[in-house]
Amino acid sequence: MYRSTLLGAVCILIITLPSLGQVSVVTYHNDNSRTGQNLAEVTLTPSNVTTGFGKLFTIPVDDWIVAQPLYVPNLNIGGGTHNVIFVATLNNTVYAIDADTPTTTYWSQNYGAPTSFAGLCQDSKYQNAPHGGAGIVSTPVIDATLGSIFFVTKTGNGSTGSPYALTFYAVNISTGATVASTTVNPGAFDWNPYLQMSRPALAEDPTGSYIYVGLGATGCQDFEYEHGYVMAYSTTTGTLAASFATTAGANNNGGIWQGGAGLALDSAGDIYFETADANSNGKTAYGDSIVKINTGANNLTILDYFTPYNQATLHKNDLDLASVGPLILPQQQGPYPDLLVGSGKTEEIYVVDRDKMGKYRASGNTNIPQYLPTLPNLTGCSVKVIGSSTGATCRNGAPVYFNNGTNSFVYLIDDGQSSPASLSFPCDVLQYTLTNGSLSTTPTAQGFFGTNCLMGSPSISANGSTNGILWFVQSKGTATALHAVDPTTLAQLYNSNVNVSRDSLGLTARFVTPTIANGKVYVGGKGDLVVYGLLSLKGASRPVRSVK
Repeated sequence: MYRSTLLGAVCILIITLPSLGQVSVVTYHNDNSRTGQNLAEVTLTPSNVTTGFGKLFTIPVDDWIVAQPLYVPNLNIGGGTHNVIFVATLNNTVYAIDADTPTTTYWSQNYGAPTSFAGLCQDSKYQNAPHGGAGIVSTPVIDATLGSIFFVTKTGNGSTGSPYALTFYAVNISTGATVASTTVNPGAFDWNPYLQMSRPALAEDPTGSYIYVGLGATGCQDFEYEHGYVMAYSTTTGTLAASFATTAGANNNGGIWQGGAGLALDSAGDIYFETADANSNGKTAYGDSIVKINTGANNLTILDYFTPYNQATLHKNDLDLASVGPLILPQQQGPYPDLLVGSGKTEEIYVVDRDKMGKYRASGNTNIPQYLPTLPNLTGCSVKVIGSSTGATCRNGAPVYFNNGTNSFVYLIDDGQSSPASLSFPCDVLQYTLTNGSLSTTPTAQGFFGTNCLMGSPSISANGSTNGILWFVQSKGTATALHAVDPTTLAQLYNSNVNVSRDSLGLTARFVTPTIANGKVYVGGKGDLVVYGLLSLKGASRPVRSVK
């Protein structure tokens, strides 16, 4: 039985997971607020990353890695206690890999042939390199107490005997054995697993009772008939407990994708997410909105929402809000203690009161604590001509937060596409200073990283408020690189292309987010996991042994 298996896992983990002060990364962006922070990084500092950091090794896997790698230290696995990195691929394979050695894989398991992207999505290649299929796209979540990793696969080719399906899995993190699996179906009359995709990272509620799965479309403009769903699965049975749809009726869209960013949860367990293009009426349809739903036994219902005043324009022009996931801020001084930051393709920024989100007001975004329009030197995903260049900037992924002991900052990242290449349409990192719940009206620092590139959501490492580093992946062609910058000045500390013969990242998918844990940085790529760290550690890992 599932419950008895979990109880056994709990007993094992209580004995074999000693507290050694190492950090775990068991969910997207490190926490349910989606701050992106690892504040227990004692090894990596701006100084040694600048002078002695590089690629340590790569680990081959069977397809592209889109989901963020997850990290569990001191796990009882393979006959000992080890630090383990978990990766999931588009081939529906999950790997448990030694986080410190290049050739030790404790287990790998495939969970069904993936659906081919051919005919399914216009993005059938990343950087002109084909991938095997649309398998595991969303970042899983791990409950180390239960000893389970939870994820969603996509399988089937539509032929007889191979119907399209999404499947929710609970898998033992020490063995790869399936503990529970459930075919995803919210019970809607027009449910179509061919069109639907699990793209936003999964989340676990604070009580450990439910895993939340967000659904949207496959990511193709040709298919506009999905719905947005949030579905709650019991951690103790693996079965569906509740479902919420962002739109009602047939062919109403409103998917949740967020550039892969996770559903965000506050301390009470209420869930926040952003939706894609759809009609919006505040009753049965919540297109291009930031939505709050409650959690509870067998119930997911709307609590509140914010819809921008220009929602109809966003919907009409494919400028969906759901390109970015929400960031829940720490409690703030001032009139609005409970805030979140949202954004979208247009690069407008919304600071929303989580206690009274503002709903919809046609006269402007004066119903929220703060609204920042698109910066004049950016274009908000609308193709424009600036000088001699034609192009656009566009925002994807999710913002992150960091306090350096003196100031609090929020960071957002933009893609840049232009022809000919020009800094008029930059790939950039924007830093906003946060004071008493208000963002600076313009960036307090801005870093430029070329043009014609795609930018994944960043991550932060620091030792408390000191030795902060902002990490992100820039992808597309020869510009593909892992970057590290100073979070206060945005001055570059490291770029893997400076010594490309030694540190080359290789190809990566869009929306890739790096994982920083215990002195190493893990980045998913095309058929491999790339591991960076201090070069003084290269070759100094414990002896490699094969694991059967």
